[in-house]
This record gives sequence, structure tokens and C-alpha cells, in this order.
Amino acid sequence: MTEANLAIARKVILCAGLLTSALLFIYPHWRVSADIEVLGETQVIDQEIGRAFIASPPVELKVSGAKFVARINYVRQITEVALALLLTFGLRRALKLRRPAGD
Repeated sequence: MTEANLAIARKVILCAGLLTSALLFIYPHWRVSADIEVLGETQVIDQEIGRAFIASPPVELKVSGAKFVARINYVRQITEVALALLLTFGLRRALKLRRPAGD
């Protein structure tokens, strides 16, 4: 490949990788915790409820006798964004034109 083709490929990978990272950041995975009282004991249930826009949880949960809390799974969000950025910059580095020693 010529240097021009490699430069175009690096730019395409950079744009796609940054777009992917941005989308993974603004559409994180949400988790809901439910505190349910059964026979005098409180049980806590955690459940993944999927992706939704960062500013609003995907569902409004209201049930009498139970407390539901929707929150972002930050560990998963940061891990996904970090892996997307590592892959993006790793591919860009792999596509650099290698010049032979001595030039």
C-alpha cells in the first residue's frame, strides 16, 4: 500500500473508533436494583436492563411495596470505551508505514 492509502485508512479507523467510543459513552448499560420485602425479609435483586441514553433511564418503575433504583453500570461503560480506544489507536499504529533501516 502506498503512504496515501495508509493515511486514508488511518483517518477512517480514527473516525470510526472515536464515533464508536462516543456512542458507547452516551448509551451506557443500565442496571436496576429492586429492594423487595417478602415475609418480613428484604431481598435485593440486581438486573441489567440494557442500553439507553445517558440522561434518562430506560424505564420508570413504580410498584407499591418495592423500591427500584436504576443506575449506570460505570465499570462496564469505562471498560467498553477504553477497549474501543485501545483498538482504534492500536490499529492506527499498526497501519503506519515502516521505513527500512538505513534510509
